[in-house]
Amino acid sequence: MGTCDYSDARAEFSASSRQSRDRAILFASIAGIVLLVGAFLIGDVVTFAAAAGTALLAWAGVQLVGIGYLRTRPKNPAVGLSIVAGAATVLAVLLITPGGTAAVTIAGAWLACGAATEVLRGSQWRRALTAEGTSGEVVRTLAVHTGYDGTPLVSFLSSGVLVGVWAAVLGALPWLTPFAILVHVAAALGLSASPRTR
Repeated sequence: MGTCDYSDARAEFSASSRQSRDRAILFASIAGIVLLVGAFLIGDVVTFAAAAGTALLAWAGVQLVGIGYLRTRPKNPAVGLSIVAGAATVLAVLLITPGGTAAVTIAGAWLACGAATEVLRGSQWRRALTAEGTSGEVVRTLAVHTGYDGTPLVSFLSSGVLVGVWAAVLGALPWLTPFAILVHVAAALGLSASPRTR
């Protein structure tokens, strides 16, 4: 199987590479601003570090739950992953939430994890643009026809907003957890079914 000639597509490659950098910078900036606001609201370094660190661990736990689910080779991975990750997210937030002003810090830490993931994805994308083999061909084809295939801004923001809202609500009213799980799962399913926003 021959390789495609992309000699006239350097502009598209440069544009997609720039898109990956710009998106990573945007995500990191948003997460940084939210974390700064959270630190200001808490006003205590130890409490801030504890809330942010616990949120990071919870985020990692949710990712492991999702990966574990995908390893079961489900028939409908997108829907199932939304359900499993949605439930795990709300339960994780319930466990890490001290309530009050820490909700903003928890949301910021969650966004920071998403931003770090996007930075890694963008870096891999830029390397793949010049890679040999099938993976390089796939990425170059995407770069020409659709541009950078990164995390949609809506998905990134919604994750932080939902986690922050649940952190505030469940900190005060933990008995709302079952309702929160249903709403979070519905939102996750809606985002997974909607067209990806560039």
